[in-house]
Amino acid sequence: MKLFPDTPYSQLIRNLATAEEVYKAANYGALHLEASNLQILEKMGLENIDQVLKKSKYKEAIIALDAISQGQKNVSLTLSESDVVLLRKVMKGKLQMVRNIPALAREQLVITYCILVEGFVNDTIRNFFEKFPQSLKSNKSTLKDYQLIDAIIAGNTLEKLINHRVRELMYDSITGWIDFMNEKGFSIKHNTDLKEMFLIRNVLIHNNKKAGSELIKEVNKKRYILDKKINVSDSDTKRFKKAIDEVCREINSSYHKKIKDSSLAKKSVGESDAG
Repeated sequence: MKLFPDTPYSQLIRNLATAEEVYKAANYGALHLEASNLQILEKMGLENIDQVLKKSKYKEAIIALDAISQGQKNVSLTLSESDVVLLRKVMKGKLQMVRNIPALAREQLVITYCILVEGFVNDTIRNFFEKFPQSLKSNKSTLKDYQLIDAIIAGNTLEKLINHRVRELMYDSITGWIDFMNEKGFSIKHNTDLKEMFLIRNVLIHNNKKAGSELIKEVNKKRYILDKKINVSDSDTKRFKKAIDEVCREINSSYHKKIKDSSLAKKSVGESDAG
């Protein structure tokens, strides 16, 4: 039995909580692996050598490492002394990879945040159009005559119009989405942190993690240097989460206020007609 209605906002809250738990789990797992690898390196020593472990010994080395990490006793190593020395180098490389996990987890969290906000905005606007179909009117729509005729024949004209209009809107940026909703009577403040989050997402996915001209132009921060890789910090993810909470709460509140105001207006008209 559901205690609360399943709305776009409630789904967003749940999904945000899940994303944060996955992020925390990744960090915890990385910390555990780092500690484990450091213990193994301590047992084997930390000598430096510029060679490559032979493929024939690699599987045996991994089995030995797993046994050591699990605390098994009487582990039999048939590796030669030189192979063991080479194995230390492999472990040091593995340790460096583990230490990169938190940074990768932060980047993935930003991407996930953007996906969740996009989904929430998409669903909210779609629900708004369904409640207020007159809001579909637009001089900017690119719906073709044949698409409209097909929809009329299929008997799903409104659904077709909504799908087309939502798809057009979602090609825009977070700034465009907020502008559109405010034009329709919502009351949402623009948030620079949320805007920065989406620009960083674009850099992570489309620009090999290097700051582009759009990010530098739109976000006036010295930390972003053209063609230099960006670093997403833990404080960044907290800023972005706070921005999501603020803006999406405003979107949800404005949407429900529109519904309430519309219901009151209809009730008032009904009472006047009855009088």
